[in-house]
Amino acid sequence: MIKKDVEKNIVYVSSKYKEPEMIRNSFEASELHWITGKPSKEQIKNLRVKIRHGENSYKALFKPLTSKRAEIKISGCDQGFAPGQFVVFYSGKFCLGCGTIA
Repeated sequence: MIKKDVEKNIVYVSSKYKEPEMIRNSFEASELHWITGKPSKEQIKNLRVKIRHGENSYKALFKPLTSKRAEIKISGCDQGFAPGQFVVFYSGKFCLGCGTIA
């Protein structure tokens, strides 16, 4: 899936998932929800993220843009980020919250 249009009930897919232009290391997340309130500076410093349903987790840099939106830069590269997919934020073994890839 590369994109979805909820209003028209359309899901866009591509066979070019492994193409170089699909590999990214940053995205914006919106609709941020925190389980126990805004994370501390120490938690943000040690932030890891999991994207979609994949098994990989990445060390991440978190740059707040607004109270409900942030820029996320991951330590590796991933492909297939698509708006509407979830990103989950961790500090150590603790889940801090989640957001939606914008």
